[in-house]
Amino acid sequence: MVAVSKDLKQFIVENVGISRDRVKVIHNGVDVLPHFDHHEVENCRRELGLPQHNQIVGVVGNLYPVKGNQYLIDGIPEVLQKSPHTSFVFQAGANLSLP
Repeated sequence: MVAVSKDLKQFIVENVGISRDRVKVIHNGVDVLPHFDHHEVENCRRELGLPQHNQIVGVVGNLYPVKGNQYLIDGIPEVLQKSPHTSFVFQAGANLSLP
């Protein structure tokens, strides 16, 4: 069995009854740094209408409540108070493709 975090592994062991040694943790994630060049980033900013010098906070994935995106949404006003040059982008859906 595969879990995407140590916390999920612990939950599976404690609540599902699977033996700890049968659950492997493989963290979610995509190493995006080697895949994007500055021209691609600037093109994306233009396409999305994002200011060139803004800091970008992005969420890619499902927007199910269990994912906790509401916490980020609730925190946006505080982030903007401390860092007004910040843009937020949410990309949802099953047909996501990354280079």
